[in-house]
Amino acid sequence: MRLFPVASVLTLVAACGGSSHPGATGTAPLPADSPSGAQPASPATTGGPTPPASLAPRPTVTPSRTAAASSTARTAAPGPGRTTTPSGQPSPQPSPRPQASPSPSPRPSPTKAPSPAPPPGPTRALEMTAGYRFSPMDLTIGVGDAVRAHNGDTMDHTFTGPTWDSGNVAPGAYARVFRFNKAGTFRFVCTPHEGLGMTGTLTVR
Repeated sequence: MRLFPVASVLTLVAACGGSSHPGATGTAPLPADSPSGAQPASPATTGGPTPPASLAPRPTVTPSRTAAASSTARTAAPGPGRTTTPSGQPSPQPSPRPQASPSPSPRPSPTKAPSPAPPPGPTRALEMTAGYRFSPMDLTIGVGDAVRAHNGDTMDHTFTGPTWDSGNVAPGAYARVFRFNKAGTFRFVCTPHEGLGMTGTLTVR
């Protein structure tokens, strides 16, 4: 049996135990070609044990940033046919259309009030006599006076002017009364006997 020196055995045991024993605190010497200052490899690169998934840190998500990004995306992408208006600025309003002013209605021209009739005056008599005559043939009266013709002949006669006509007046009868409220000169006749000279003139003043 070959015997080794005790010092050599202890040195060998110390070297083997430091490199393989799990509780050793020493570190293996660096290779001769390693640069100085190099760090030992991490368990992930050396094939060491991986921590459980429950213990791995999870990324945190800030809800405010996500909501702000979603709101920005909706605002930046309007639907078809829509326009966006920057916040803080009033939306443009359509200008009102000018309205045509109503034309003034024409005012009716004031009508002249009829002149009041003169107070009634006396009634003058006019005779229709035989021989196809008026008596008097020229009669003058005042404005507002009236004329009443009487037939003193044996045949019918009329008292007719530009604006009046008594019609046939029988012998001994009276024609109706005509009142004259307008000044002027008027010619009157007996219609059946005008050709025989039965005419006269009435002057109103």
